[in-house]
Amino acid sequence: TYTFVPNGFNVCAQDSGKGWSSSGGATGGSHGGSGGLGTSGIAPSSTYDSSIAPVLYGSSGAATGSSYAGATGGGIIRINTTGNITLNGNPVTADGNAGPLFGTAQAAGGGAGGSIYMTTLATIGGTVSALSAKGGAGGDGGSPPSGNGPDGGGGGGGRISVQFASTSGSFSSPSATLFNALGGTATDAA
Repeated sequence: TYTFVPNGFNVCAQDSGKGWSSSGGATGGSHGGSGGLGTSGIAPSSTYDSSIAPVLYGSSGAATGSSYAGATGGGIIRINTTGNITLNGNPVTADGNAGPLFGTAQAAGGGAGGSIYMTTLATIGGTVSALSAKGGAGGDGGSPPSGNGPDGGGGGGGRISVQFASTSGSFSSPSATLFNALGGTATDAA
C-alpha cells in the first residue's frame, strides 16, 4: 500500500517507501510532473515516460495506512494512423482521480495524469475542447472552520504528444487552454 507506478511492461508495481503515510496526508502520484507533498511531507516517486512518445499510465496517489488505497492514475489514449484524425468537439481526457478521504485522519494523494499520444502522417483536425492529462486533487482532510485535518498532495501532470503532417479546425491555431497536463491541486495546508 504505497505508490504504484508502471514498470517497463506498463504493469503496476509497488514503489515502496514513496509517498506512503501511516497517518496524515499522503503524497500525490508522479508521471510527467512530480506528485505534490501531502501534510506528511514524504517525498514523491520520480517522474518517468517519454515527453515525445508517452505510453505509460499515471501512477496512483500514495496510500494512507495499510488498509487504504490512494487515487488511481490516468489511463492511456493512443491513436496511430496514416489517415486523417478528425475530432468531434468532446474533450479527450486521461486525468488522474482525486485522493479519497478515510475518516478524518487519513487523506490519500491524487493520482497522476496519464498519457495522450496521437500520431498521423496526414491531417489532424475537427474541433476539440481539450486534451487533458491532469493530476487529481489531493484528499481534503477538512477545511476551516470545521477542522483542518491532514491533506493529500495533488497528483503530478501527465504527458501529451500530438504529431501530424498538417492541421485543420481548432488545431490550426490552438489556444493555451487546448492542452492541459497540469498537476492536481493541493487542499488547505498541503
